[in-house]
Amino acid sequence: MKKKARRNKMKIYGELLSILKAEKNNTDKIVLIRIQAKMNVPFDRLKSYISDLEDLNLIQDQVTYDLTQKGKQYLDEYKKILDFMERMGIADR
Repeated sequence: MKKKARRNKMKIYGELLSILKAEKNNTDKIVLIRIQAKMNVPFDRLKSYISDLEDLNLIQDQVTYDLTQKGKQYLDEYKKILDFMERMGIADR
């Protein structure tokens, strides 16, 4: 069985912002346990990543988890990078 590559912070933040945005669109209340399962990370590490996003002004607060304009821009640029990597044949999905 092939070992899965470790994710770097850029990928973790991109995945987390994508999940938060999707959850915000699909439900009234964001449940961290559901986010944790989708991210496949321990709960304490998830809370740390959320705190990092707030410190970087990528989300507004740890109650509503609204993406800021900067967070939306990060997500757009992250998706462009993933698309580029995939077209070049270097994506690790």
